[in-house]
Amino acid sequence: MEVNITEIPIREKIRHLFNDYYPTVYRTAYRITGRTDDAEDILQTVFLKLVQLEKSVDFPENPTAYLYRATVNSSLDLLRRKKRWKIFSLNEDSNLSTSDHIYPVEQQEIHDQLRAALINLSALESKVFIMKYFENMSNTEISEILETSSNNINVALHSARKKLKKKLFKYLERT
Repeated sequence: MEVNITEIPIREKIRHLFNDYYPTVYRTAYRITGRTDDAEDILQTVFLKLVQLEKSVDFPENPTAYLYRATVNSSLDLLRRKKRWKIFSLNEDSNLSTSDHIYPVEQQEIHDQLRAALINLSALESKVFIMKYFENMSNTEISEILETSSNNINVALHSARKKLKKKLFKYLERT
């Protein structure tokens, strides 16, 4: 049950936002990182930042958009840190869809390569790609959440797909 959160105190807003959005934040973080423990850490981080904003004048006017952006940013930051540490998981389950004729180990390698390629995109390209293909959002929804034009979304998607094809094609040629 969604509540009109504009009419309640900030602490209650955060409680309602957590109850309404924690599954979405967790799912988004899991799809990006591929690990349950990382998704749980990101979930905590995102909502702790929201609690910290409660005490400032910077509390987001559009908390839904804030939560999506914060989740994607935190997830990508985590992947970037792990790349520096050279730690990538071989998780057993993943929500990204691929064909059934790919063996699980190969499928996991492709997922890991996609995650590695995503962190090399620009911030806008990676956010837009994740929201479009991991979260199945429309370009209109993405432009509203990221507060940018549909044209910028289209350009970022085109650029992201082009870069990812190039990066993943190189990987697939080696295997």
